Amino acid sequence: MSPVTPGPLEGVHGSTDVMAGRLVVKRLLLAIPIVLGVSILTFWVLNLIPGSAAQQLLGAEATPEQVAQLEAQLGLDRPAVVRYLDWLGAAATGDLGTSLVSQQPVTGLLAERFAVSGELVLLAFLISLGLAIPTALFAAYRPNRVFDRISMVVSISGLSVANYVLALLLVLIFAVELAVLPAIGFVPVSEGLGENLRSLALPAAAIAFPLYCFYTRFLRGDLVDQMQGEDYITTARARASGRGRCCCATRSATRRSG
Repeated sequence: MSPVTPGPLEGVHGSTDVMAGRLVVKRLLLAIPIVLGVSILTFWVLNLIPGSAAQQLLGAEATPEQVAQLEAQLGLDRPAVVRYLDWLGAAATGDLGTSLVSQQPVTGLLAERFAVSGELVLLAFLISLGLAIPTALFAAYRPNRVFDRISMVVSISGLSVANYVLALLLVLIFAVELAVLPAIGFVPVSEGLGENLRSLALPAAAIAFPLYCFYTRFLRGDLVDQMQGEDYITTARARASGRGRCCCATRSATRRSG
């Protein structure tokens, strides 16, 4: 028996993974000057705002001595360039300063809210993929049919709607009119999984729907190319019959597509 040699598609997928890794590294490196540019622009714009930040914090009844003391305490009496470089050096070590509102470290405040944001993004991601994969499979198996056209119309429409508009519509329908989901607030998992999911339902749906539309179009296009233009799909269909053709072809296509 002759040894099995890897086909051309294996080499293509290997090179694709290398290219994807290089692209991720390149994007991460490009993000560094972008973040620096945004921080410089933000710092510069804030310094252009007329008035004294210390005066606004203390109120109109504060004396000039009190304003000068607070400016010295916050370092606002130093040149803007010096203040930015000090902030940049501290930020590079993870010290983002202290909140003037709560008097707590900004890093700790961000860490507390990161868990909520992370749970929200994860839920939205799971919802979008959980709906996009079966939709793309059904649409790709019979392209240009009724289900495929409906899914494409929904996908294009979803990508055309701004997230904040979709969020407002969801709140209006499910929180105001039907009153089945809360519009604001967050319930941690420790207080009940059901209530936790109810509190995340509307924001997760607003984030998940555009992702669902994007993944559906992307997966559908890739699966159609795989199922119509590859010899191994023809072979898989020839070996199966009836309903098995759908399962066999889509399973082979999803392996190559992934």
